[in-house]
Amino acid sequence: MVGFKELLRRLKVQDQMTKQHQTRLDIISEDISELQKNQTTSVAKIAQYKRKLMDLSHRTLQVLIKQEIQRKSGYAIQADEEQLRVQLDTIQGELNAPTQFKVQWHKLGLLQPLLPRFK
Repeated sequence: MVGFKELLRRLKVQDQMTKQHQTRLDIISEDISELQKNQTTSVAKIAQYKRKLMDLSHRTLQVLIKQEIQRKSGYAIQADEEQLRVQLDTIQGELNAPTQFKVQWHKLGLLQPLLPRFK
């Protein structure tokens, strides 16, 4: 009878170990489910933060562009523009010279009303 009692004891111990293993597997399964849920939430938050980062980066870039435009206003972008500005300043100076063109403009201004009569 010693053999059957020993078999029964081993069977009970084996059942206890199986229950403990099953309990531990259930706990691990719950932990895995929780981790998967947390991963899904984290992935969604990461995507949201990436979109927000892109939006803020774009806004920052727009501000920097406007700031650079303000800083560079009045400066020529290319050498041709600078040459053109110098030429326009020269022409403007000639037009504003009191002895040369202003008198002629004044004369033309006085003659403008008379022109239709001669035609």
